[in-house]
Amino acid sequence: MATSKACLECARRRYTKYANKHIPEEKREKYFEEVTKAVHAASYQELESAWERVTRKFMKTDDIHKESREKFQKCILDMKDDIESMLNESDDVINDAIKFAIAGNVIDFATMPNLTLDDLKSIINDVKKYKFDEELYEIFTKDLENAKEIVILLDNVGEVVLDALLCKKLKEVYPDKHITVVPASYPISSDATPKEAYEAGMADYADIVPNGNDIVGTYLPKCSKECIEVLDKADIIISKGMANFEVMSGSKYNVYYFFLCKCRFYCQALDAELMQEMFISDRHSNVKDRMEKTWKELGRI
Repeated sequence: MATSKACLECARRRYTKYANKHIPEEKREKYFEEVTKAVHAASYQELESAWERVTRKFMKTDDIHKESREKFQKCILDMKDDIESMLNESDDVINDAIKFAIAGNVIDFATMPNLTLDDLKSIINDVKKYKFDEELYEIFTKDLENAKEIVILLDNVGEVVLDALLCKKLKEVYPDKHITVVPASYPISSDATPKEAYEAGMADYADIVPNGNDIVGTYLPKCSKECIEVLDKADIIISKGMANFEVMSGSKYNVYYFFLCKCRFYCQALDAELMQEMFISDRHSNVKDRMEKTWKELGRI
């Protein structure tokens, strides 16, 4: 199914802004010709990858967002100790660790291109306002208690530092659980790679198994055999970010989605405000029926 005009226009704005800033003027006509052809031929799931692949070729680099990625990663690393101190005083450390992990989802080069470090710090420091469905959270904690294998699908740089804190607290509360985290294999948009996962200290609490591709989110048809084996063994999967929600929703797995709702189409389908914290589940939140019309409109199915 063809990607929607709305999603194509969203991608066009991003690659046009990037080109006007980074692509030499004498190369832009050729660049726009190639990138337009690539995105119109791409599936919904590979739309972001399509224009970034062309851009990497023109820029002669494997990471077109290197400066921004490093900036946001360092920002959260600098805040890590203070955030952990707050968690250590929590009455429900898992609940609060999830809130911080969701707040970090504001780092998103696609939907939040104008985010500043001051914006980020303000959002991170205001997580106490987040609220979850109490019934769903109780189901989630029971699943955690009964699980042997927990998998966390990582999303963005910087955010991964908060995910590492969540991993640490999970291991403190549930020391017998085995945790595996899944980052992107290659730099794509703001997605965390194994490099950022190791920088965040993730290896102290979890195995790190990259997904095997350069597509935003854990897109199952393009994941490595090793990644699929990890997912197949999981008793519970924590899915971070909208991209993972886009590609994992409706899968056979027991997935809980943690993200900020940054797309107006999703807000309408999920009855959410823009930037609202989301904690939902395929099995317990009726996601399939709520999103079916929107998925069709956007070209996912």
